[in-house]
Amino acid sequence: MDQSSRQSFSIHPYQIFVYLLIGAISALFLSLTLSYAYTRIQMGLEPLRVPLIFIFNTLLLLACSFCMIQSKKAYRQDDTVRYKNICRIENDGTGQRLVIL
Repeated sequence: MDQSSRQSFSIHPYQIFVYLLIGAISALFLSLTLSYAYTRIQMGLEPLRVPLIFIFNTLLLLACSFCMIQSKKAYRQDDTVRYKNICRIENDGTGQRLVIL
């Protein structure tokens, strides 16, 4: 495929691949979840107890995702003060910057 025909695509082929991969992983997750629920109901199994660390990790991931989205918005709006506050970027006096989460 030469350069001129490659530029005619409105979506990059790699982006299509990523969308297909996300769709396949989502379908796999959905099918495994439904098969677990069906098996649990049919055999009368007790529900699994989720360890506390999984709940903590989930909340931590959600908080980090929220901070990253807010940082991206502040960066795009060129709001340096808000961006630094979200990322907690501080100068340690040696010219090095510390990122504190």
